[in-house]
Amino acid sequence: APPPPLPTPRRPPPALDVRGLWDALRPTRARDYLPTAAESPWGVPGADSLLNVSGHASTFVRFLASTLVPFVDARYRTNA
Repeated sequence: APPPPLPTPRRPPPALDVRGLWDALRPTRARDYLPTAAESPWGVPGADSLLNVSGHASTFVRFLASTLVPFVDARYRTNA
């Protein structure tokens, strides 16, 4: 009988494109986490401005307190 076929070697997972991921998520992350309006993500001249999407951290925190936390508390045991 012929020998069994050799297993196909696994390819490594593709590298994570951190820069691409940041660029794709930057508008929402800047909106949610920057407490004040920011000109650019790193203060880099010529970078895309974040002024129109940043500075909404208080809105995000209000959502967490008024919507998300009550939702989780109603569905899961959250007290020890």
